[in-house]
Amino acid sequence: MFLKNYFKENRNTWLMVVLGVVVGLLAMWLALKALRPVVRSVCTYVLESDEDKGGNRQGRLVSVEATTVKMGTMSKRIATVGKLRANASVTIRSEMNGRIKELSFTEGGSVKEGQSIIKFEDSDAQAEVKTAEAELMLRKADFERSLKLHDQKIGSAKDLDKARAELGIADGRLDSARSKLDKTVIHAPFSGTIGLIDVSVGAYVQAAQDLVTIVDSTPIKVEFKVPEKNIHDIGVGQTVEVRIDAFKDQIFRGIVDAVDAQVQSESHSISIKAAISNEDGLLRPGLFANISLIIGEKGETILIDESAVDREGEIEFVWIIEKGKAGRRRILTGTREDGKIEIVAGLKPEQIVVTAGQLKLGDGVRVKITNMPEIEAKEDSPKKEGEEPVANPEGKAPEPKAEEIKVEEQKVEEPKAAEKPAPEIKTETPAVVVEPNPAALPEPKAPEKPAEAEKKEEVSNAAKPEASPVVQAEAPSTHEPKAEEKPGTQN
Repeated sequence: MFLKNYFKENRNTWLMVVLGVVVGLLAMWLALKALRPVVRSVCTYVLESDEDKGGNRQGRLVSVEATTVKMGTMSKRIATVGKLRANASVTIRSEMNGRIKELSFTEGGSVKEGQSIIKFEDSDAQAEVKTAEAELMLRKADFERSLKLHDQKIGSAKDLDKARAELGIADGRLDSARSKLDKTVIHAPFSGTIGLIDVSVGAYVQAAQDLVTIVDSTPIKVEFKVPEKNIHDIGVGQTVEVRIDAFKDQIFRGIVDAVDAQVQSESHSISIKAAISNEDGLLRPGLFANISLIIGEKGETILIDESAVDREGEIEFVWIIEKGKAGRRRILTGTREDGKIEIVAGLKPEQIVVTAGQLKLGDGVRVKITNMPEIEAKEDSPKKEGEEPVANPEGKAPEPKAEEIKVEEQKVEEPKAAEKPAPEIKTETPAVVVEPNPAALPEPKAPEKPAEAEKKEEVSNAAKPEASPVVQAEAPSTHEPKAEEKPGTQN
């Protein structure tokens, strides 16, 4: 009852809602019907553009730079890893208990050999030196007095020996005091770069406490190991090339300084130490190094430019050009040297590889080599029309020309005219023909061809090509009448 009363009371509202829905659906249907051609045109355009792109991908001409794969010489190397070590390194420790009075260096800066870097409070040490000096003076005076009395036979030898001993003890105490005073100042043992210090002025330090580190990295050492199987290939004086991850575009070269005297039984390898000139100070001790030890040369190696090699993850490939089109070729690479890379597998000498413009390429795309026009001209030059081949690949004799066929026909027909009592006809100028009076001449009979003429004609017919009927049709055109029409004339 409630719903029934509700619908009766809101009948007009529901009618308006239903009418609005119907009108909305009708409007949407009309809009879709009106926009159908537009939507169809847009879809057709998109599909056609996609097809054009796919079709033109292989039809378009792309300009690239390329080079020829060549054979060359590559260094024979042993690849390994190692670490950089300082040429000299020391950690400065305190030799006494005391308070730091002065720090005479800049952290991370350079120091010279013998330069004062740390000073301790030295007042107590200086006092001890003065006391030792005073005692030495006293003992020296006692010794001189005892020596004088001994010379005068007044003093005993025992007193002289005692005075001499006390003088030596006083001298030793003075040296000890001076040494203690010297220890209040720490000097740089060698030139190099000083590190960071954890204490400051006024701090009290204990004896043997670590204070600061000094490193000499000019030259810098590199330590690495090679397998025992290469022990016969290594030696002092060989060249090493070092690559550091922090300087990927640089190669640091050094010389092997020393080879260990024994092979490590645990790792079955031998240690090698090399020196690298580090004048610019870029290399620091402790860096991880990728090392290439050059032990010789290997010839007849396939080499290409490094710029020709592309990568997709772990896969290396190049773009080669064959018959004016680009193709992708997977390769395996070896060592690298001076912008060249060794090709272990995938390429052959004299192939053409792309060195610039690879991003625009795809399989089957036509290319234009901008830096090698002679190769492009060789591949794209068409054969000229009417050009006669130098050698017939089928081994057939070349076709004779029309002029040669006409001359042979004239030579064959000459014996005919010689046997007949017909008037002479000049054949030198085919445009002029002499016609005698037909009544004055007897009716000619069909002459028999001489055996020699028949042989020549058979030879000429055998040498004629398949297209010779066209030439034979043209040959009689030089003579106006035929033998059947004008019996008094003969060609």
